[in-house]
Amino acid sequence: MFVLSWGHSPWKVHDQKARDYVGVGAFNLIRRSTLAAIGGLAALRMEVIEDMKLGKLVKQHGFTQRVAFGPELVNIHWARGALEWCAT
Repeated sequence: MFVLSWGHSPWKVHDQKARDYVGVGAFNLIRRSTLAAIGGLAALRMEVIEDMKLGKLVKQHGFTQRVAFGPELVNIHWARGALEWCAT
């Protein structure tokens, strides 16, 4: 949550006048028509932080964003440490 809030205000992303936007990896939900209108996945090509770029493009093209916090609703095991990434 600290990283998400640092430099961005998730509570303001729905405000069209605010410049704030957000993107959170696998948790982005976007309509197909919106994705097409912002240039599709090609608009994200070669982006390192493509989830945030997606949020930025959505906002720049005048679409509405929402943020929902759902603690305890989703639990994902990513990795126990850096070495677990290399174990596969």
